[in-house]
Amino acid sequence: MAPRRGHALDFGVQRDTAKLRSRVGGTVFNGSTRLEALYAQDTWRINEDWKAMLGLRAERWTAFDGKLSGVPFGERRENSTSPKAALSWRANEL
Repeated sequence: MAPRRGHALDFGVQRDTAKLRSRVGGTVFNGSTRLEALYAQDTWRINEDWKAMLGLRAERWTAFDGKLSGVPFGERRENSTSPKAALSWRANEL
């Protein structure tokens, strides 16, 4: 069987939100977070047994509406990018 070669390009978007509403004893914790991300990756089929992948992900995380027992605290934001690289090998059956 001839090896299949080629590229597979993948792109994606992610958005998640979460809310914290908790009480421990007399202390009340409230707050919300949001994560927004974009990613792209390219997978190369080198031959039947080998595959290589390169990608990049960019994220923006935000915490907001935070309160600790009614005392508010400010919004917080973080941005990051992360690369990805992988090489995979498929072992043959014995």
